[in-house]
Amino acid sequence: MRYLQLRTAGRDRTMFSAFVAMLLLSVVLPGPAPAETTYETIRDVVYQQHEGEQLLADVYEPAGAGAHAAVLLVHGGAWTAGNKSQLDFIARFLAGHGYAVVAINYRLAPKHQFPAQLEDCRDALRWMRQHAAEYHIDPTRLAAWGYSSGGHLAALLGVTTPGLAAVVAGGAPCDFRPMPPDNPYLVFWLGDTRRNNPEPYRDASPAQFLSADDPPIFFYHGKEDSLVPIEQPNTMAEDLNKLGGHAEVFAIENVGHLGCFVDRSAIEAGKKFLDRCLRNGKTE
Repeated sequence: MRYLQLRTAGRDRTMFSAFVAMLLLSVVLPGPAPAETTYETIRDVVYQQHEGEQLLADVYEPAGAGAHAAVLLVHGGAWTAGNKSQLDFIARFLAGHGYAVVAINYRLAPKHQFPAQLEDCRDALRWMRQHAAEYHIDPTRLAAWGYSSGGHLAALLGVTTPGLAAVVAGGAPCDFRPMPPDNPYLVFWLGDTRRNNPEPYRDASPAQFLSADDPPIFFYHGKEDSLVPIEQPNTMAEDLNKLGGHAEVFAIENVGHLGCFVDRSAIEAGKKFLDRCLRNGKTE
């Protein structure tokens, strides 16, 4: 398996900076398809606090009676940037098709190193269950969706935390164990090189924790992704399927990391996957 092409010198630094900028501006993108229902957006709800730092969520609540299948939405930005507005175009798309959506901020590196980000996702999932009645969420039908580092966190949440019914992970790093032992790129997030401290590299790898009872996972990925090679989700999906679980990879021709992020066919395919997993193939 090729390791992640995560370098910060020369052209790679420019590419990475452009990637983060694109993610942060993505809020202006429209949803992939017309909405089928109206929804209310409740901004800046506090779902957790750490040492006086409030962690905020935006809740997208569809109209209509009854409890809705719900999606925890996790932004990207290399674990060091981004916010809950980044995937607003996906949140609006899902809410417009009857899903309750909770888009979160989480603690960022390097101030907060792993596993802080995973802990925040778990807290958000717990908050969704605790406030299910208030926001008309069905706590038995919960999914996680993220892109890039958010896709990594969604996948890691799915394979380490009970209670998720599905995961959608776009552009997701899946395995840090093959990283060159002295590569310093992830020190800002994992604390040290893999040679000096291999445990965080294992603990942060979704591929480390696969089992037959994992929730079904839908990966979408650009075939030309030079930041996160498509071998990452391909290998994890293959391994999960061999164990008796279920994973799919929606591979997009002639598209890299940024192109996959905004690919409408991938987002629509992710929503259809959630329909199958959370709604028995139907819409509410």
